[in-house]
Amino acid sequence: MNLAFFRGLTNAPAIRTDKVRLKIFISVISIIISSILLCLSFKFQWLDGKVIAIVMIGAAVFWIILLIWAERKIKYVFIIPTTVILIIITIIPFIYLLNLSVHNVKAVTFNKEWVFVGLRNYLDILNNPEVFSHLILTLEFVIVTVGLEFIIGMGFALILNREFKGKRIAFSLFLMPMMSTPIVVGLMWKYILDMNSGFMTRILELLNLPIIPWLTATPLPVVKNIPMIGPWLVQNLNFNYAFLSLIITDVWQWTPFMFLILLAGLSSVPVEPYEAAEVDGASFWQKFRYITLPQMKNIILIALLLRIMDALKVFDTIWALFGSSILMRTLNMYIFNEGITKWNYSVGAAMSVFVLIFVSVISNFFIRPIYLKEK
Repeated sequence: MNLAFFRGLTNAPAIRTDKVRLKIFISVISIIISSILLCLSFKFQWLDGKVIAIVMIGAAVFWIILLIWAERKIKYVFIIPTTVILIIITIIPFIYLLNLSVHNVKAVTFNKEWVFVGLRNYLDILNNPEVFSHLILTLEFVIVTVGLEFIIGMGFALILNREFKGKRIAFSLFLMPMMSTPIVVGLMWKYILDMNSGFMTRILELLNLPIIPWLTATPLPVVKNIPMIGPWLVQNLNFNYAFLSLIITDVWQWTPFMFLILLAGLSSVPVEPYEAAEVDGASFWQKFRYITLPQMKNIILIALLLRIMDALKVFDTIWALFGSSILMRTLNMYIFNEGITKWNYSVGAAMSVFVLIFVSVISNFFIRPIYLKEK
């Protein structure tokens, strides 16, 4: 008999015992944390917290049983807690949202019997001309901001994808805007661009230059003076200083995010194709078009997807700059105004479902090419 065989027999019980002890320890810690949450929920009268804590305790107990008796299915066992939590925080609220959207529920009727109205809330949204204008503003914001962030981020990524003195300092400074919260960035730019007492206004006054009416609905002169289509662009496509202020704020904060992803993608591209292209006398544009872009296709799609999804959810930056003003009311601002300000919960829920479907369609548009390429 092989000596290694006997050693394996000798050590097997100890190894198995250590595994079981580790699993029991993890499960006990889970039960302790859940129990603490349950006690805190009772202390602070947090009903939802009680429900969540009870579910977590049940999941932990179920987990410890499976850990001990189902070692062969261990890969599925570790997925169970995460799956339970995801169901609690995503599926259940979404079902509640759907239920709310097909009833007529307002603040005065919330604690009464809900009246079923079917798809009436959805039809009212589709027939509301304001929703279309908010949709146009949202799409315009997403296209302009994400497009500028991609172009500027790619440019800086190409510049910083090489060694030079002060690279670490430049890299750190460039990432600073992304580290701040959107509400802080919005307030900062509001103080900078304020037409009465903003920093930019003070600078223009010192230079004896005309004051720029940032954060207002004043049309952009460059666009307004375009023959034939200028007034139409200003009226229908939001070519005003308020929209320009929002674009500047968002691009300033989130271009570093795009830059970071694109720089990581550039760093992963092999150097051999560039060396071969250099020997063949290819220009910078030719190398960028035929080597860099094809090699980074998936990275670019992922970066665009993440930023588009985030831009579609923008709320705090707009709130910091304009408050509840109708001036820059995107779809999220419209949902907040209808569902929270006006206490029309059903319309807000129906609009939220529309936005969710809209985001899912756009996400599938970017995910599908990546999936097909990998397959």
